[in-house]
Amino acid sequence: MEDDLTTGSLELQVMCREFEWFLQEEVKKFLNDLRNLIMETLKCFNITSNSNHTECRMKPEKFILSCPNGIHQSKCMVTLSGDYILEADLGIRLQKQPVIIYQTRIHPENPWKLQQIQDAGNHLQRALSTIESSVAISSSSLSSGARVLSFVDDLIGFLRLGRECICLPKFQPLDSTKSSFSPIQKVFRPPLPQDTVAAFYIQAQKLILSVNHLSSSNSQSKVDAGTRYQLECTVPWLNDALLMFTVALHKCQQIKDKVSAFAGYEAQFNRLRVNRENASTGGAMGSADSSSVQKTAATFTVGGAAEDGSGAGPDEPEITSF
Repeated sequence: MEDDLTTGSLELQVMCREFEWFLQEEVKKFLNDLRNLIMETLKCFNITSNSNHTECRMKPEKFILSCPNGIHQSKCMVTLSGDYILEADLGIRLQKQPVIIYQTRIHPENPWKLQQIQDAGNHLQRALSTIESSVAISSSSLSSGARVLSFVDDLIGFLRLGRECICLPKFQPLDSTKSSFSPIQKVFRPPLPQDTVAAFYIQAQKLILSVNHLSSSNSQSKVDAGTRYQLECTVPWLNDALLMFTVALHKCQQIKDKVSAFAGYEAQFNRLRVNRENASTGGAMGSADSSSVQKTAATFTVGGAAEDGSGAGPDEPEITSF
């Protein structure tokens, strides 16, 4: 029984030391790898980290958007730079007979902003700032499994929000089109017809132009989408960014799984650390006490020898003065 307990205690000590090494080395490596990966992803979004500000370096790219099934004759050519469509030439098919292709443009002085890309970049920046602040404080900020799990959960939250910004676009309701879309529609020159609304958005790796031909209900209080079609194209760097999001989330999940594997033993690890510290402190105190005893004994011995030397030996006659 004692052998089993001793073996279990030794195994626990080995696991404790392994966990301490993991927190000091593997977590540090994970943070460094994730930081580099996020910085590369920010470059995909036309954002690079430079101290505490961002800098845009991506060159404008031209893309041609067309109808996926090839039914509509509408086409659109855009110049994309990061989160801005700098220029666009649109040929939109109107719901009229005979078929009319309406020509309009977006000019560089009044570009179309893709808020989804900006929002995704903001979430990446928050994740990067979280990592850098943790590294700047010290490694003690992640000195326990619970702290690492909480920290990684925060990173996962930022990364998921960033990915959702790209994959799950938010649409404004059409019944508010007249008021909410009108500022956006002003980027088109010449303006679109009053019954036509066009909007650019991102969905996964695609840039999409949605065209809605509106029709009013009988009550005139609600606007419905009479017909809708879309033009789209694939943006390669969006595909790269989504892949990097996936890799970053996978790395976070891996580190969580490894920490969770040790979590059940962490209370025992803490007791072992306390016992080791107490033993170390007790050993130091014991050494000090032992040294003190030895010094006392040595002093007593030297004193005894002096007294014996000054007295008469057992074989020497005692001298008496008269």
